[in-house]
Amino acid sequence: MKQKPQPKEKKKVQPAQKIKTNSWFEKNKLLVALLVIVSLVFANSIPNRYALDDEFFTTTKNKLVEKGIRAIPKIFTSRTFTTNDGEGYEYRPVVSASFAVEHQFFGANPHVSHAISLLLYLLIAVLLYRLLQKWFVDQGEWLLFFIALLFLIHPLRTEVVDNIKSRDELLSILGSLSCIWFAFRFHETGKWYYALLYPLCFVAGFLSKHSTAPYIVLLPLTLYFFTNLDIKKAILYGLPLLGMMAFISFVQRMSLPHVTRHMLLLENPLVDMKLTFLERTATASYIMGRYLWLHIIPYPLVYYYGFKYVPIANWFSVLPIVSLLIHLALFAYAVLNIKKKDPIAFGILFYLLNMAAYSNLLKPAPGLMAERFTFSASIGFTISLCLVVFRYLKIEPSRFSWQSDSKKAGYVLTSIAVLFAFMSISRNVDWKDKVSLYTHDMEYLTESAKGNMMYANVTLTLFHENTNNAVRLSQNGNTQRDSIRYYASLAKGYLAQAQEHFRAATEITPMYSIAWINLGSTYYFQNNYAKALKYSLEGLKFDADSKEGVYNAAMAYNGLGKKDSAELFFMRVLELDSDDINAHDQLGKFALAKGDTASATKYYMDCITLNPKAENAYVNAAQYFLKIKNQQGALQYTEMAAQVNPRNVTRMKNLSMYYQQQGNTEKANYYFQKMNEAQTHK
Repeated sequence: MKQKPQPKEKKKVQPAQKIKTNSWFEKNKLLVALLVIVSLVFANSIPNRYALDDEFFTTTKNKLVEKGIRAIPKIFTSRTFTTNDGEGYEYRPVVSASFAVEHQFFGANPHVSHAISLLLYLLIAVLLYRLLQKWFVDQGEWLLFFIALLFLIHPLRTEVVDNIKSRDELLSILGSLSCIWFAFRFHETGKWYYALLYPLCFVAGFLSKHSTAPYIVLLPLTLYFFTNLDIKKAILYGLPLLGMMAFISFVQRMSLPHVTRHMLLLENPLVDMKLTFLERTATASYIMGRYLWLHIIPYPLVYYYGFKYVPIANWFSVLPIVSLLIHLALFAYAVLNIKKKDPIAFGILFYLLNMAAYSNLLKPAPGLMAERFTFSASIGFTISLCLVVFRYLKIEPSRFSWQSDSKKAGYVLTSIAVLFAFMSISRNVDWKDKVSLYTHDMEYLTESAKGNMMYANVTLTLFHENTNNAVRLSQNGNTQRDSIRYYASLAKGYLAQAQEHFRAATEITPMYSIAWINLGSTYYFQNNYAKALKYSLEGLKFDADSKEGVYNAAMAYNGLGKKDSAELFFMRVLELDSDDINAHDQLGKFALAKGDTASATKYYMDCITLNPKAENAYVNAAQYFLKIKNQQGALQYTEMAAQVNPRNVTRMKNLSMYYQQQGNTEKANYYFQKMNEAQTHK
């Protein structure tokens, strides 16, 4: 019997082995390292408080921000900044809107603002790194890493990260780089939505700050260097940007009040001084040289580079000539190597086109020069720097390795990065707050009118703070006489410093009206009314409509006993600002002294109407009613003052004693309890 053939065993099919692929982290380890380093370098900026001009985007000077999200429509239909005279200028609605959203959820919190600045900066780091990957496809990741690293931790970046107000620069460059990214994606894929996105990103950047404008030229330049597009086709990519910028400018002119920002001599003497063409060009060349020097040796850094820290130059000086020759040589190299698409030429052109906008040759820049103005240009600088290091050492970036002789380039660039990192970390500390920043930089700004002025203002604020501390301790019956003397001594020292630096500002710029006026105020605080009047009137020679000057002169006249002159000047204050509470209060006192109780009553009631939360308005009204022997009115406004400030121990005690004498035990006990609560909070 034949056996049935056994079925053949099926061969077991081995599962296909998965092809090992590098993880996301493995592919992006240098990008991750970059983000970690940048975070560590700027982490100590988060504990900082408000500093230079931060109030322009916070609730101090931008009342729309305080209203939160509901103010966004108004933000987009209003000028962004407001002068002391109430006039608006500039148009940066995207930035104001971002602060409004922030205020909606976090309130006025400088630490949150600093954290947002750092997050935006890290987003810029990612975007720049991705763009570098497109630009330098075959050059190796280490070149990209060094370019991005040196750009991001360069000490010139500290202002844009540490200065909350510089969110406009962060959002502007974010829009600019996003514009280039989506333009590249449109070139690569041809998808229509990228053609829509890249102009929209430009618009977002332009509505943050006009620093985006050079990218109308930089976008075609970048496409020409790093794609197969010829120059004519590359230029076509810039036309939508030009069109959008023209459209936005037209809409602004049609829908917003036409304003021109009037820069003072101390901000930019090229505006007010009658300089010759040779002086203007020499000064522009000098400024370009200073910018290039700060890229190479970023020391010292200061928060303000105005007149006379940056002087008016002429062609008989060496520095403008040297600067011109260097920049001409750089430009010539770039032009001669455009057709070769030499990346060093690209870096040079990227730098020069950005810096040209702030050279003061085409248009005067606020403050003559500033670190934030270098933000975009520094990308070109670090591209050229890193490539020059590799080329000088005869090392191909694509062959760079820490295990070969090519590591010499890594050592050079790492050494520069370490130096930059330590300088940036140290500079972050200087930006802690206005007092820290102005005090640290003052030694470099002795020739700067505005530097002296700003330092004087901050020391004057410290004078008031310490004076108030001394007064508070003495009024509350504090027996710590040593503490009172300590605060009084500090206040005296700060007032002397303020006086010294206000005077220096007037010597540097004799037409600096507010410096004269503030100098006068320092003498008023010393009860030297004659000098207070002299310097206030000196300031009014240059700005007759300065409310501060008119008010200070009125107070000085009052201190000298010249009541008629004082009254005339207080009336002038109300002509300039009908809502000035102090002028109403002073005029109320004058009316009362003349026996004009009707006018006095009106002035005092106006004070309360103008500011229902002003404690002094109620106190003064109470004193007024007491003087005209209206005890009920005096009591009413004293109680209203107690409601506004429930922590005034003396007032609560007096009210309790008064009601005790009147036999009103309920109210006497109420104010006695309030007195105890007020003492607990001391």
